[in-house]
Amino acid sequence: MKTSDQTVTGDSALREAKGEEERQANCHLKEASVSHPSDTPISSCLLDKSEPSHQIIGDVVMESTGGVQTESDEVDLSRSVRRNRLNKSLGDRPPLVDMIQRGLINPDVSRPLSDRLQKLERHMKEDSISRSLQNRSNMSDLVRRGIQTDPSMTPLLRSKMGELEMKMKKHMMEQNLFHRPSPKQLRQSHPGVYASLSEDAKRSMLEKEGTAMVKVYVSFIESTLEQMLVSGKISAEQYNRLYSAVNEEGGAVRKELLEAVACFTVTMRNEC
Repeated sequence: MKTSDQTVTGDSALREAKGEEERQANCHLKEASVSHPSDTPISSCLLDKSEPSHQIIGDVVMESTGGVQTESDEVDLSRSVRRNRLNKSLGDRPPLVDMIQRGLINPDVSRPLSDRLQKLERHMKEDSISRSLQNRSNMSDLVRRGIQTDPSMTPLLRSKMGELEMKMKKHMMEQNLFHRPSPKQLRQSHPGVYASLSEDAKRSMLEKEGTAMVKVYVSFIESTLEQMLVSGKISAEQYNRLYSAVNEEGGAVRKELLEAVACFTVTMRNEC
């Protein structure tokens, strides 16, 4: 009897010790879950596209069922994931008015007719591109019209041709500036043209002091005076007097100097 009582007492002590260990383990698990909660909720995991959907569904099922995953739970979760993604895509869709304005949807036309219309528009664009490619000019015509350079020319010849073209354009611009009629000549030779001008245009033409060529002439005279002063051909007093006369609007000395510079420029151009 004593032996059997001792055995029962030992078994009960072992069971109590195991129960105490299980309670302590459960307490530790609860404390860990409270102190370290999950950073990402299940809904955010379901909408996260960086992880595979089957992995997310499996983790959620294992968590909800306590480690036992069933097929019905997985199907329900996959449907909810698809539903959430569909709702999100529908929410991000542009408004119907914008889609109609952009030509993506035409509510007055059926779907077969809309597809046929899009196909016809695509064919029209392809035909237009084909016609433009067929009717484009060949290289010889482009070279003759000056749009393209001759591909058989060397780079050196191309650069020289570009320099010559720039010189020709510069010469033409100078010719137009030098042979431009003065307001007095325009009034005498072409009174109809002068009369057709507006008052602002007549005023700007009469104000000869503000024209571009006069500014160029004045700058040329000032640089010439500076060179003469540096070389000792004129004194500082003469330089100051001439500089003031050149910058005096309407002065007789200024007018004579400008006419002299204009004659000098025309002479140099004719000699060149």
